[in-house]
Amino acid sequence: MNDRKNSLMPNRRFCVTDSTEHFHFSVSFCPDSQKPIEVFISGRKNYKKIDKQLQELAIKISKIMRTGIKHDLPEVWR
Repeated sequence: MNDRKNSLMPNRRFCVTDSTEHFHFSVSFCPDSQKPIEVFISGRKNYKKIDKQLQELAIKISKIMRTGIKHDLPEVWR
C-alpha cells in the first residue's frame, strides 16, 4: 500500500455502517472520488474471539480496494 497516498486521506471520511446478527461492517469513502476505500469488520457477542482475523481480512480488502494490487487471499475469496 502506498503510505504517501494514505497520509493524504483525511482522518474523517463518509462512512456507511451496517450489522448482521453476528458482525458489524463499515465502509469508508474517498472524499474526492466517492469510491469505497476502506472496510472495517468486527464480531458481535460470541464472535469477538475472531476479531483479529476479521481485522486482517478487512485490511487486505481495503488494500485491494485502494490499489488493485494482486492479493494473497485464499482461492475461495477470488
